[in-house]
Amino acid sequence: MKNPVIMSALLFFLLGAVQIISQKQIVRAQGQGAQPVRQSAQDSDVQAEIQKLSSQSATEREQATCALGEMRGRAASAIPALIKMLGDATEVMRINCGGRERYGNANVNERTTLGEEAAITLVKIGAPEAVEPVIAVLGEENARARANAAWALGVLSDERTVEPLISAMRDADAVVRKNAAWGLGLKRDGRVVEPLIVAMGDSEVEVRNNAVWSLGIVGDERSVEPLVSALRDGDWKVRSQAAWSLGLRGDERAVEPLINALRDNEPGVRTQAAWALGLRGDSRAVAPLTTALRDGSADVRHNAAWALRLIKMKSGRMSGMNIRIDPNIRVN
Repeated sequence: MKNPVIMSALLFFLLGAVQIISQKQIVRAQGQGAQPVRQSAQDSDVQAEIQKLSSQSATEREQATCALGEMRGRAASAIPALIKMLGDATEVMRINCGGRERYGNANVNERTTLGEEAAITLVKIGAPEAVEPVIAVLGEENARARANAAWALGVLSDERTVEPLISAMRDADAVVRKNAAWGLGLKRDGRVVEPLIVAMGDSEVEVRNNAVWSLGIVGDERSVEPLVSALRDGDWKVRSQAAWSLGLRGDERAVEPLINALRDNEPGVRTQAAWALGLRGDSRAVAPLTTALRDGSADVRHNAAWALRLIKMKSGRMSGMNIRIDPNIRVN
């Protein structure tokens, strides 16, 4: 399992980077008014790529989408054409754009759709004038287009995106709701908390999982009790995500429920509970974590040892501490 401290730090770094980049693009575009759009319309290379978006070749359309994304704000005149592509279900292999991996967690050489690539490019362009057209897509009949629009609105740093995403949480399509739940977590806006709590009762596991993740990122105290309840969700992935979110929150109300989660039937839940208890640093967790050092899962034992060291460090009792993990314990 990857180091939980590094993973948490990386997460917050990436979220901050997305917001800073988007805010800089908005300020630059607002300061220059409509002029960047007029200049983009005169750029022959931008226009050439826009024309390729109508090509019969899916590969050529993807390459054009990639190229426009690398042009960033200079490609703002491509927004209408990219909006039309959001519902494109044509499957392609994700390509390496400009010598760099594609946006977010997307991996090169994975299967994707042109609609998903169009959403990524709209985010890369980041122009404020893209927000309202993308919001409008949430009202279209094409569920794939709505899902891709919800994803893009989640990443775009603009307050106009919050209410439309909240409305999208009531969409009939589960993928739209899933993307909206994820996107609301990036908003850091108090309005998103209650809709996300409601989404924790969604019939689809991925919607519940993303809602739980987002509540952890938002960090509102109203989410603690619902997240504690999520430790009893019927799906272990949701329970594990709830433990992660409670770890980020660090609320003392979560300590006993997390201790109980160390006895969950699924090792993934126990692993995350041990990590969360380490972040909280509560002395009540010392005995249960010590017991967890003999867990049948190597990941659980690793996180229990890490958590105990962190608790001892916080309490100033590192001297003479010797935490041993039994190497003879059978790993599940």
